[in-house]
Amino acid sequence: MPHFSNALKSLTAGAILTLAASASAATVTVNFRPERGVTPEYEEVRAVLYSPQHGVKDFETEDDFFSTTFEDVEPGVYQLVVFTGDPDRVQDASRPGAFVHQDIVTITEDGDNTFSITYKPFDPASVRGEATVAFTLQRPGGEPHAGRTVTLAAIAPTAGIYELGEYTTDEKGVATLTGLAPEVQYLLAEDGQAIVQEPFFGDAESITVTTAPERGDKAPNVSFRSLESGDKVSLADYAGKVVVLDFWATWCGPCQPAMAKMNTYREANPSWGENVVLLSLSLDAEAEEAKQHLGRMGWNNMTSAWAGPAEFQEEAPKAFNVSSIPTLYIIDQDGVVVETGHPMAIDTPQIVNDLLARKAPAEDTGADG
Repeated sequence: MPHFSNALKSLTAGAILTLAASASAATVTVNFRPERGVTPEYEEVRAVLYSPQHGVKDFETEDDFFSTTFEDVEPGVYQLVVFTGDPDRVQDASRPGAFVHQDIVTITEDGDNTFSITYKPFDPASVRGEATVAFTLQRPGGEPHAGRTVTLAAIAPTAGIYELGEYTTDEKGVATLTGLAPEVQYLLAEDGQAIVQEPFFGDAESITVTTAPERGDKAPNVSFRSLESGDKVSLADYAGKVVVLDFWATWCGPCQPAMAKMNTYREANPSWGENVVLLSLSLDAEAEEAKQHLGRMGWNNMTSAWAGPAEFQEEAPKAFNVSSIPTLYIIDQDGVVVETGHPMAIDTPQIVNDLLARKAPAEDTGADG
């Protein structure tokens, strides 16, 4: 199953927090039942009530329907998610009895905090049609990506992501996507990772996708803002240096240990000096949010920057085709990408030391030529 998004999986598979009761706490009731005449195919159902400020409450059952009450809920805005099946397959619309309901709800102390949700089975035929879309896959420099296999999947709002098939690009980097419905949104993935940040509708005449820079590609010269000064900065400003570029955000759980690890590199490798730039690039909607988070965590051994308010749609993440975070790039002194992937899976110090050694001037032996 292509890993199109981390958000819902992180929410449902994460640790469950205990919410503290207060004098203004509310009661929330969630009702769930199948549509009349429908025989459920799922084996379990889970309801999750989540707020970044107040934490998570959840309920799970193997019953076909339920009515559950969450006590001591702090008033505020929450995300309510009700889904069927294994949490690890919550995005997979091909799972038996696939169903996902997501809503933003406001919980009040004295209001009616009752939410009723009806299960309706997902019909795969609803995301298929007769439309075709011309798809072009190209490298960052514009050269065609020939012989690359991508997975086409439909977004089923009440079920998740439904795979429709694989397509391989020709010598011009082109493939014709078939069987699309004009009113349905679709995504494309390669090797389990999304390659389009925004979904497209089945009535699109054509789409062109530029892949993320790979090893050996020249890194795009993107711009961003320094979190310290607010000044506009670009990768070209670090020409001649090794750049360790980490895309992250305060709301991203997996980003936190990666950032903490990156913050240790400078003190552990004092010889790097000014030859290495540890660049953390926040994809938060607000610069101040990222700045305060860095201060609270004591992550001050990096060069911290902000992509801009549009988050994933800003210049830097779009140029690097960042669809999930954390994502790390190591760029050599010539501006070429030498490694990319999840920062926790990369031996960054070893790669950086190898790059520095490669560029180090030959030792003077004192011998005449």
